[in-house]
Amino acid sequence: MTISLGQNLGQYQLLDLLGEGGVAHVYRARRISEKNDVAIKVIKPGIVDLSDLFRGIKREALVSTSLHHPHILNIFSYGEHDKTVYMVMPLLPGGNLADLARTRNLSLTDISHIVDQIASALDYIHMHGLVHRDIKLENILINENGQAILSDFGLVKALDESAKKRLHAQNEVWHSTRKGTVIGTPGYMSPEQCRSETVDARSDVYSLGVMIFELLTGCLPFNAETSIEAMYMHIAKEAPPVTFLNPNLPPQFNAILSRALAKKPEDRYSSAGELAVALKTVVTSLDVSAEPSSVIVSPTVHPAPAPNQPAPLVPIEARVAKPKPAPSPDSFSSLAMAMVAVSCITFLMVILLMTTLS
Repeated sequence: MTISLGQNLGQYQLLDLLGEGGVAHVYRARRISEKNDVAIKVIKPGIVDLSDLFRGIKREALVSTSLHHPHILNIFSYGEHDKTVYMVMPLLPGGNLADLARTRNLSLTDISHIVDQIASALDYIHMHGLVHRDIKLENILINENGQAILSDFGLVKALDESAKKRLHAQNEVWHSTRKGTVIGTPGYMSPEQCRSETVDARSDVYSLGVMIFELLTGCLPFNAETSIEAMYMHIAKEAPPVTFLNPNLPPQFNAILSRALAKKPEDRYSSAGELAVALKTVVTSLDVSAEPSSVIVSPTVHPAPAPNQPAPLVPIEARVAKPKPAPSPDSFSSLAMAMVAVSCITFLMVILLMTTLS
């Protein structure tokens, strides 16, 4: 089925395209005969088998409707219409955290508040035996009150049978990925997730650390051009200090991110909440009134490459040789005086030589 604005999807009419991801479009929609708008996530057809699509949507809906937390997105309903799988969610006017970071200079206090809210949501789902496995800026939504909301539970993992039973889910809902299959967003994945090993709450702590790194510096820890390269760097390379990429930051952040991005899970913070507390402790200890007006590196700035990484490509317009400025009148005067001086010295040397020979 081809999706176009104005058409009906089940009981909803699609009004505007709000965003597009790798596997789905998100639309603003309105239920026929009602005035309140909602957001509808429509899975792009043709990516995988329709049964897999519907199973993923069902899993996400089951998880979201079973969790009750102020910073977790609720799901109203889900369904399939004319071979199109969709999910209905609240319409949050603030967009996602990636949009917010691009349009606003978030202060350290702003970042700490956001991390505290998402960490609270993560600790909640971890307590219920689940791992999110896809923490990134695009999956953090902002509501009308400016609060951060954790969304997109399509890759969530139930850690044990009791977690599955608590959700009243059928077993096949949880078996949509085979053992050994690597899933997630490579730029944010923990080393164990990149290796397709068993993950627990500390994998989400790592991804939250990547998100904090990005909020503080404006870029991901690793400058990779491919997914394979990104995963290799998460496994084998150390992330650069955040102060290397943003010298405006206090050095205390280096220790926090070093621990959050530790290669071994046991070397990281034991929970998302512990990481959020460490960040908040440093932020509150600073003189907030003395913060730089911009904590984020502008997206137009090309940060210095991290150690052992290739330098980023310089835009072609920056590589074109610039014309040299025309010399000023003062430079001409200086040049003339220098030439006269050289001539005088040469003349004196010739006279001296002739005198010596005679």
